[in-house]
Amino acid sequence: MFKRAQLIALFSLLMAGSAVSRAQDAAVEQGSADAPAKAVAERPLFVENSIYPTGRTTVFGVAQTSVTDVVILNNGLDQGFRLGMVCQVSRSGQNVADLILVDVRGNRAAGLILNLESGEAIRSGDGVSIKTINI
Repeated sequence: MFKRAQLIALFSLLMAGSAVSRAQDAAVEQGSADAPAKAVAERPLFVENSIYPTGRTTVFGVAQTSVTDVVILNNGLDQGFRLGMVCQVSRSGQNVADLILVDVRGNRAAGLILNLESGEAIRSGDGVSIKTINI
């Protein structure tokens, strides 16, 4: 483990490096001839995509029981789903059903059907998102 003094020194080095980098960027933008050539680095994935859970997944399958149908989702806690959340199942942009999550684990979740559109059925691959309210 790092000691407090080591962490402070490391943080100081990182901050000094970013200040030099900002000064070099400013010199390049102003067209300074003595500015060093800047290497183009590959952008990390979190720059293009969110590091936060999406709140979206797909239906893995539907388990039929004698009492009710249980909808199994491909993601769980890892995508921001929590016990008791209401989710919307959709296909081709059309609402198919609403679910309430009754079991949520790291990479799977299970929900019960609250309402199902007339003439529709939940299928594997249908999109699922957390239902939110716009205020």
